[in-house]
Amino acid sequence: MVDGTYRLLSVDGKTWPMINGGPCLNYYSGPAGKTEYSTSVIDCLFLFCKVECEEAYRVYFETLKNIVVTLFDLPPLDPAVVGSDRAKAIVNAAAAVFPRARCVLCWPHVSRYITEGKFAKHMSGACTAEQRGRMEADIAMLHQCRSQDMFDFIAAFMFEVWTAEGEGVFVAYFRRHYATGVWSRWWYGAALEAGVPANQNALEIRHSKQKGTLGASLLQACPRVMIGTCAPLLLAAEGASNAQAKKWPATLQVPPRLSAIVAAKARIVAQSLQTIQVRQ
Repeated sequence: MVDGTYRLLSVDGKTWPMINGGPCLNYYSGPAGKTEYSTSVIDCLFLFCKVECEEAYRVYFETLKNIVVTLFDLPPLDPAVVGSDRAKAIVNAAAAVFPRARCVLCWPHVSRYITEGKFAKHMSGACTAEQRGRMEADIAMLHQCRSQDMFDFIAAFMFEVWTAEGEGVFVAYFRRHYATGVWSRWWYGAALEAGVPANQNALEIRHSKQKGTLGASLLQACPRVMIGTCAPLLLAAEGASNAQAKKWPATLQVPPRLSAIVAAKARIVAQSLQTIQVRQ
């Protein structure tokens, strides 16, 4: 998973996006007879850029690809799947750096267009509330498809119905942006990898937590504050989160001392920050 977030760094009065992401993890927990499913992401790399564009994501992916060689003496990163929202810059950069990877799109982003009424803006003025409801239900049903052939077949049938009902303009819009090539990979299981959901929820949640970790007083920080204060806080929080044993299969052992060390460093940084704030 990879995406950009804002409001963390400010340079000369302009906010610079921060790109971050890493492996998507799915884990199951809960008492006997009751299994709970959750998705998380391990942030591996942070990159601030002036503009969130294809070149920025290409640099991000290239760095991520080779950093495992430098730090861990492993082969270059070669993911099977890259998940993102509907950003052409991310998809193009991923295709250039990871040509074997399958790019999938975030279903919740599509779902949000339904709940927020953004699809309705592209429907005709003659579209009734009842018709709009049926069309939005059709879109939601597409997510339940179990193969690309199923998605394409059902979508084609829906387009015929929508066009017959006078929504040909919306059909052209939806086909171009959400039902062609890589843009159609938001159906359930589109990643073609067991346990890999086509969504960005884990990363979106992480972005919210990052901003909460910094607090309002440290948002849109200048470079000096970002390097000296914000970055240590973010890294400590990421380290403590990624060291949680529940995120890993039972066959993998996470060194208990890792979480304790990271948590201790986080407390030291937080205490220092509180002292600075009190003095100010």
